[in-house]
Amino acid sequence: MKIFNSLFIIILAVFFFGCESENVELNQILGDWQLKSTSVDIDIQAENPVKFDLDLSEYQYILSFKNDGTYTVKIDKGAIDKLKQLNVEIANYSLTSSGTYAINDGVFSVNSKDTNNKTQKTKFKIAFTGNESFQIEMDKAMYLELIEVELESQKSLLASFGVTVDQVMEQMATDIKKFQYKSVFIKMK
Repeated sequence: MKIFNSLFIIILAVFFFGCESENVELNQILGDWQLKSTSVDIDIQAENPVKFDLDLSEYQYILSFKNDGTYTVKIDKGAIDKLKQLNVEIANYSLTSSGTYAINDGVFSVNSKDTNNKTQKTKFKIAFTGNESFQIEMDKAMYLELIEVELESQKSLLASFGVTVDQVMEQMATDIKKFQYKSVFIKMK
């Protein structure tokens, strides 16, 4: 069930890139954004598929982006409780967090710290709808890239079990039949 811990980190992280120049997206993302909805569709071999669409607009889940490349997240406990009702594992989660972000070559990257104070870099696609909303998405390929980075940091542990990162990644690529994550945010007035 570690996938759900990573999934929740993804939900807490941030964002996807549009078609205009990099400076336009950087300027568009500045300010405060409210999470409106999140949808997840995951199918992993030998596990029960996970699929849900949540309207989270009634809860406070606010992302704030600053010009200096930093962001903060503030979350109402109700949003976490709603996820727990869906049996999403949430381990030692904070109602506030922060990190840095960047947009490069059509990819929105978020750097955050996990519960062990280890930096985690998460990448998303991002699309803006005017200046009023944007959505972030992560597909199977992006998710596998996230996992591979994590496995690389555990390379010696894997070797002690007689397996390589490549072997684990090959198996995961086969086992993960589908991975789709999307969140929509609206600009706060």
